[in-house]
Formats: sequence, structure tokens, C-alpha cells
Amino acid sequence: MSTQTDPELAQAAAPADSIAVVQRKPRRGMLFHGLRTLLLVLVLPLAFALVAGFLMLGHEVTAPSWIKSRVEAEAAKILAGGTLTFGDIKVTVRRDLHPEVRLRNTTLFDADGRTIAQVPQIEMVVSPRGLVLQGEVLVQSVDLSGAQISIRRNPDGSVAFAFDRSAEAIGQAPTFAELLDQIDQTFERPALEALESVNATGLVVSYTDARIGRSWTVDGGTLSLDLTKGQTQLQSALSLLSGRDFVTVANLDYTSPRGSREATIDLSVVDALAADIASQSPALSWLSVIDAKMTADLSARLEADGSLGPFSAVLEIGAGQISPEGGAPPLPFQSAQARLTFDPVRGRIDFETLSTVTDWGGFTGSGKAELQDFNNGWPGAIVSQLAFSDLTFSPADLYEKPVVLQSGSIDTRLRLRPFALDIGQFTLSTASENLSGRAAVSAQPDGWHASVDVGTDQISGIGLLALWPEKSLPGTRAWIAANVTEATLTGVQGGLRIVPGQKPVYAANWTLDADRVRFMATLPPLFKALGNFSKNL
Repeated sequence: MSTQTDPELAQAAAPADSIAVVQRKPRRGMLFHGLRTLLLVLVLPLAFALVAGFLMLGHEVTAPSWIKSRVEAEAAKILAGGTLTFGDIKVTVRRDLHPEVRLRNTTLFDADGRTIAQVPQIEMVVSPRGLVLQGEVLVQSVDLSGAQISIRRNPDGSVAFAFDRSAEAIGQAPTFAELLDQIDQTFERPALEALESVNATGLVVSYTDARIGRSWTVDGGTLSLDLTKGQTQLQSALSLLSGRDFVTVANLDYTSPRGSREATIDLSVVDALAADIASQSPALSWLSVIDAKMTADLSARLEADGSLGPFSAVLEIGAGQISPEGGAPPLPFQSAQARLTFDPVRGRIDFETLSTVTDWGGFTGSGKAELQDFNNGWPGAIVSQLAFSDLTFSPADLYEKPVVLQSGSIDTRLRLRPFALDIGQFTLSTASENLSGRAAVSAQPDGWHASVDVGTDQISGIGLLALWPEKSLPGTRAWIAANVTEATLTGVQGGLRIVPGQKPVYAANWTLDADRVRFMATLPPLFKALGNFSKNL
């Protein structure tokens, strides 16, 4: 498989060299008629071979040229001016009296010369009951080798399906889930009543996402469709290269009761780029700023009316970096995990667990988030409320040993383009202290900009020193450590501003109430002392 970015696809308008016919909305029922026509045309060789008497029980026979010509002529009628070409036709009647047909290098064209389907090899088993009792050619199984499938997501988020990159689309739906439902419903038609299975090997899948200007091509995929046991079950396995030194493996499992639009969809993706996963679901759009390899297990269901219901995801992200657009240097991390559910009706994400480990520390938390400011089905902002436990801060250039916090909470608003994280409120708690504040972080062309304001109504001197980085106002910190043995600080407020190319700027204000304090080394200590400290930004 190969993946590439097409600059033309990234334009607001659809690219000139894109599949124009794929972008047009297909006529109602076109998916069914396309599949039905394909099957009817492909079994024509069997019908003529039977009439001509070329079948010998248990032996494969090559149909003569006049049958090939007759099949092509009949195909033109079925295709309303279209044409069928193929290399050769071989037919066999198995010992169980099930006729088999094998076609090589088959290509179907519509009346305008556009390719409908192109398959190097097709093998089919036909129901003898249909031929004898009903006088109809009813296919029981189809095996395809080297078939091509083209899938396109249009700028508005809708999805189109065709048998070839330049072919007429035979199916279109607002989402992938609804497209799968359309395909499922197609097999409920009487003309396909005998069909039990469809298998494909060497599958070539071309996927173009016009919203983000990227395309992927998979070679050597497999697909298995089982229509027995009262249900439709589709399984597919794809292996693809992502332009990196690893292979991404995707496995799809779709199951639906026959005659019902309800379905379950399970997708497992191993060793994928986080940005590729982010580009396919609004609920996972926040992954777009992460440059890392990840594994994702996604589960969804279709409701009885065909609409997409809630889905769940388990995400395991390896070592990587937060690398948003805008020129700011990446921020590395060691790992991250998330377990979540998403309600597409409310646009709400519920995080059962959310955790990460970085060189600066780590956390484990849970909470909820809402998608807002939609544009073409894509969120412009994510507003979240999260609660944390097991927080640690351990930046090597600030603390000699990690600072451990028992709990915390945070309210945020995240924008991805350009990247901006506004923290409207956060709270942090140690065994004896409580802090609260607000912050803002943004990625700009000159680098990272950050502002933090933090405060508490009351904190002990020892508690303050435990949270106070040694390199922040080091002189003041050293004086408090040396002279204030027992003290309570009230009305504590602190601030930090970070601008690229400049030294960080700190500020602090508090009132000191000390039982004992040494003001100067040459003077005796003061008892029951009161005082104020202030350093503005």
C-alpha cells in the first residue's frame, strides 16, 4: 500500500483530475442495479455453455469463440449500450451438480466507455435448483482475485463507492456506516436470494479523502462476505504502508441480522499514524496534533433506522510528540492511552480513562468533552471538563524530585487550527494544600506562548516551598527557606508568562503570618510577625 498527499485535493473545490462521476449523486437503487448487472453479465457464459452442451461432469471446458461473441452481444443489451470484454471462459459441473464458471481479465464498460468493473479472475458457483426449478441463474458464491474498489470521501463528508478509480459510483451515503448499510440491504433483493458468500483476494482498494487532500492505496487485501445463518457478516483485512518504516494493519468486522438495518461494526487498526486516525472521525480530531504510532480498537452500531449510534474507542499511543501546525517546536511524550465513547447525536465524548506519561510528569483522569463550532461536519473547538488523579510534575530543570498531587480538575477549550488551549479553570490538591488558577497555551509561528495564573486562600510555608521551583525567584525562595520556620501565607497569587526568545517572567503576591521569622541575620528573630510580599509581572 502507498499513501500520498495530493495538493490539488486540498483545495476547497474538488480537484480537476478527480473522479467526476464519483462525485455525482447516484440514482436511487444504483448500488443494487450495479451489483445485479455485474452478476447477471458474469453468469451469461454459464447459461450459453449449458445450452451449447459444452459441459462435461467434473471436467473443465473452455468455451469456444462464438459463445464469447454471443455473451458480449447479450452483455451489451443488459448494459444498455455498455460493453463486456474478457480473456476466456471456463466452465465445469461439479460432482454435486453445481455449475462453476471461471472468467479471466473481465472488464465492464458503460455506454460512455467508463469502466464499471475490472477483475483479473472471477470464479462462481451457480445454484442448480434455480436453473432446474426456477429457470433462473442464481449465483451461490463468488470468488474474486485482483478486484479493484474505489472509495472517495467528498468535501462535504459524504462517501462514494465504485469498482474502479475512474468508474461510475454505484453507491453514495453521508457516512461510511450508512454506505455499509446500503451494501447490506442490496443483498436482501430477490435476485440475489441464493447468494451465500463473496470472497476477494488480492484486493486493490483506493481511498481518497478530498477533505484533507490525501489518498491511500492498498494492495493484497482480503474480503469475506457470509450471508448464511440469518445474518450478513463482512470481514476484511488490509495491510498498508504509511510512508514510514512500519506496516499498518486494519481489520473490519460488520455483522447485521438479515432483513434488519441494525448492525455492529468493529474496526481494529494496528500501528497507524495518529493523524490518519484523527482525519476519519470528528470524535478523534484531537489526535491530529499528535505525531506518533498508535493502535485503535473502534466499535459502533447502526440503529434500526440506519442511523449511526454511539461508538466506543480504545486508543494506545506510543512515544511521539505533540506537533501542531504553526511552527512551534514539538513537545515530546512517552505514551498515552484513552478509553472513550462518543454520542454523535449530542456530539459528546465521555472519557472513561485518559492518561499520559511525559518527561515533565504524567496523569490519569476521566471526564467529558463536547464538539462545537462545526464546519462541514468537523468541529472547530472541543470543550472539556476532566478530573485527574495520580498527577506528578517532574521537569528536570525545575524540580530535583517529582511533585506528587493527589487530585485535580480542569476545564478547557481546545482549538486545533491554529492550536490554542484555553484553561478556564484548574484545581490541584496535595495532601494538605489546594491550588486553583487558569492558563492559556498557543502555538504561534515564533514558538510556544504560555500564561499561567495560580493562587490559594491559604498555604503553609513548607507547602509553598514544596511547590515553588528552585529556579523561580531563587533569592526570595532561599530567604523564606532560611528564615521562615513556621508561617502561614494567605491570599497567595502567582503568575508566569512565557514568550519565545525571552526569559520567563514570574510574579507573586501574598500576606505572611509567621510565629517566628528572622528578618536579618544580624537581628534577633521576630515573633508573631505580619508582612506582605509583592512582585508584579
